[in-house]
Amino acid sequence: MVVGGSLNGGVFGGSKWVGVGQANNGAPFIAYSGAAASSWVAATQGTPATGNADDSLFRVAYSGSVYCAVGSQLGGSTNVNIWRSTDGITWTQNTTHGLTGE
Repeated sequence: MVVGGSLNGGVFGGSKWVGVGQANNGAPFIAYSGAAASSWVAATQGTPATGNADDSLFRVAYSGSVYCAVGSQLGGSTNVNIWRSTDGITWTQNTTHGLTGE
């Protein structure tokens, strides 16, 4: 569970809430909750929680079958992070190169 930080975006879909943001230690996070959103769990498998503390996640969307979280690699990088999940729990990262994220 993420304790402290900022929530940058959230979406409801597939009978759960998914939120993205920055933890107090600077690392990006993805967390999920049931429909009531009464308790949240950090997504752990293949998530940015194990990634670079200079990365950031800004928004998350749900297409009806796929969640997509987007952010950037900070520290002067022009790469954009794109995280994809079909269940909101297990995520796969794709990084584009040479984009500003603006």
